[in-house]
Amino acid sequence: MEMRCKRMQCRKTSDFIPRINPGSSMDYLNRQPFTPHVRSSYTHPKPFRLHTSARALSRQLYDERKRIRMDLRMEQLASDWYARERSEFFKLRKMTNFRATPNPWKQTRVTTGVGSQGAYK
Repeated sequence: MEMRCKRMQCRKTSDFIPRINPGSSMDYLNRQPFTPHVRSSYTHPKPFRLHTSARALSRQLYDERKRIRMDLRMEQLASDWYARERSEFFKLRKMTNFRATPNPWKQTRVTTGVGSQGAYK
């Protein structure tokens, strides 16, 4: 049994073949280490355009149009309120004046002429 173990150990050491993936490159072993290169110590900004003046003008025009719309709406609401109050006032005023209304169940005289005999007395 001892000989058998020795043979297995010998076989294991002698049969060892390093597995290298042929598809991968091993040139990293021979390369120089990475050293970063600094090209300049400051950045060069690109020119830019701000649209603040155009935006301010468009906002001012929008605010003016909105104010005009709000004024028209407030005038419309005020005129509607005035018309409602006025119609309610006239309705209440009309209700305060008493008018006698004829009784629909009361019999009235029907006259067909002077001295007629068919009149109700």
